[in-house]
Amino acid sequence: MIISDMYGSQWKDSIIQTPNGLYGVDTVAKKIWHLTSQGLHILSDEKFIASFLINNITLSEKDKIPVIGIRNVVSHYNAFK
Repeated sequence: MIISDMYGSQWKDSIIQTPNGLYGVDTVAKKIWHLTSQGLHILSDEKFIASFLINNITLSEKDKIPVIGIRNVVSHYNAFK
C-alpha cells in the first residue's frame, strides 16, 4: 500500500486508522508515519526512535509474506492509553 512517493507500507496490518488519522510503519525506509488532512508527518525522525528502527528492523523489500512470530508488522490503537 503506497501512501506517498516516499513512504508507505507493504505490511497491511501495520497501517491503522484512528480518530487522529492514519498511522503506519514503512519497514523499507525504516520510518513510522502519520497521515492527516494536514499532510504526512514522519514520527520516527527523532534520533532515539530512528536509531532504534535502523538497528531493529531487519525486514527487506523481499520480505512480503507474514510469518507469525518470525516476520510481521502489526500496529495497534487503544483509545484509553
